[in-house]
Amino acid sequence: MKRKTFVGYTIVAAMIFLLTACGGNKVVVSNSPEAQFYRSSAVDFKSFESALIVLEEISTNNNQGVDEVKAAASQSLETWLRQSGLFKKVTSTEADATGKTLVVKAKVSVNWGSRAARAIVGMGAGSARIFIKYNAYEKGSSQLIAKMDAQDAMTGMGGQAWGGSSKELVYAGTEKWNKVFVNNILKGM
Repeated sequence: MKRKTFVGYTIVAAMIFLLTACGGNKVVVSNSPEAQFYRSSAVDFKSFESALIVLEEISTNNNQGVDEVKAAASQSLETWLRQSGLFKKVTSTEADATGKTLVVKAKVSVNWGSRAARAIVGMGAGSARIFIKYNAYEKGSSQLIAKMDAQDAMTGMGGQAWGGSSKELVYAGTEKWNKVFVNNILKGM
């Protein structure tokens, strides 16, 4: 009986250790512009009337699906900015931005990876990756006031059928990181 209890506690301890160790997605927002996640402590983001989304660069490793990545990234970011309650207006057209405006310059890059390698080899082979970089400025200024430099990967180790679809990564990745950008960086939650 004692051996079973010891083994049980060892398994539980190992699971807790793994869950804690694998929880590396903790977002720490810094007041240093060099950090991965940055928010200027001198700026009150509630003082902005509108937000302007500028898609500076949207790319894929094989130039396929660029329009889909662009649509997913911009629609998700626009939705999160609207729902934040920080802005009266969110737009992607400069002429529609009114009053004090937060300009979010976005770069999104996707490497589709290899679905066959994810399905057959696994262990990280053929991983798909998404890279999202946002730099935020007050309209008319070149001083960086917020930043996010994030990435996600689909390795085929998550149990996705036939290596999973890289398109899932685009939708899940943009949703996840847009939520982080708005809630953790702009709103400072």
